[in-house]
Amino acid sequence: MVTGSGKDDHAGKPLDIQGGGQSAGVPASGEVEGNAVSTLGNPGVKHWQAGYIGRAGLGDRANVFFAAVEMTRMPMVVTDPNQPDNPIVFTNGAFLDLTGYEEKDVLGRNCRFLQGPDTDCATIAEVRHAVAEQRAVAVDVLNYKADGEPFWNALFIGPIFDHEGKLLYFFASQMDISERRGMQEANLQAQKMEAIGQSSAGMAHDFNNLLQVINGNLELALLTSGASPKAAEPIRRAQRATMQAGKLTQQLLSFARKQRLEQKDINLNSLVVDFSDMLVRTLGDKVELRLDLKPGLPPCTLDTTYLEMALLNVVINARDAMPDGGVVTVGTALTSQQRRSAAAPASCRRAITCRSA
Repeated sequence: MVTGSGKDDHAGKPLDIQGGGQSAGVPASGEVEGNAVSTLGNPGVKHWQAGYIGRAGLGDRANVFFAAVEMTRMPMVVTDPNQPDNPIVFTNGAFLDLTGYEEKDVLGRNCRFLQGPDTDCATIAEVRHAVAEQRAVAVDVLNYKADGEPFWNALFIGPIFDHEGKLLYFFASQMDISERRGMQEANLQAQKMEAIGQSSAGMAHDFNNLLQVINGNLELALLTSGASPKAAEPIRRAQRATMQAGKLTQQLLSFARKQRLEQKDINLNSLVVDFSDMLVRTLGDKVELRLDLKPGLPPCTLDTTYLEMALLNVVINARDAMPDGGVVTVGTALTSQQRRSAAAPASCRRAITCRSA
């Protein structure tokens, strides 16, 4: 939130005088943009942050300026701080279109009816403080329409005085910036994920270097163990464990987009059987894993690491859906021509299914 200059500061600013002195305004000069979205995409300089008019009243509606206010698509309201609770005394049609209210439901009410359960109380307190000091304020605030739908509102409020400096009205404009706000939040989330990916890539590379050292020493240990099965078998188990750890580094690199996809022809049934040990450990003691594999499947061309990640994610979701235990069945199948045409390209002929009970 950013506030404009106070009434006492206006005397030192050049005024934009209009109509031979009928009205005058204090240019914004980029002071009241803050984090609020500008309709022009840049800080406002020439629009007024405070106005001075020759006479009060809203009865004169026979000029082009009233027509312009009603024709604009920018929602606008005027409130009267000289009445109890600073009620709305004028609203244009664009405000009614934005909020979904009828004029009779708006006039005579304080603007707080736009607030809702997730409206930030601190933001509202800042707006009230600026209004109490008779300053302009620009802020983004979560408001609610008549049907309860929330929307992000780029709100601007500015005071209007008479020539003697008495406060007559507050003018407020609004703009629905929900879509832009959502894009900003999505961009921030993407930046966070990129940072996590870069961190994961660095960790994966360091871990892979350690695995290479471990694997090298295991090979030496296996060579020096001689023909003793008792000594060789634990070393081979350790080698298999390091190979599995190597797959984990590949998954981290894939997540970080540092590892290119390695598509190759594989047998789905063999992949599921080889990966079943990991699935069993993931499911725990309460959930039983069952395999229902269709024999004679033709090979599939895909990246095994990505498929294992997807399968593990599905199995974890199934486990979490059964806190009291149950059965997870992982199966393979050859889809029919009708199901292929309805759900997937013609080249996708094999499928993995997962059922929980």
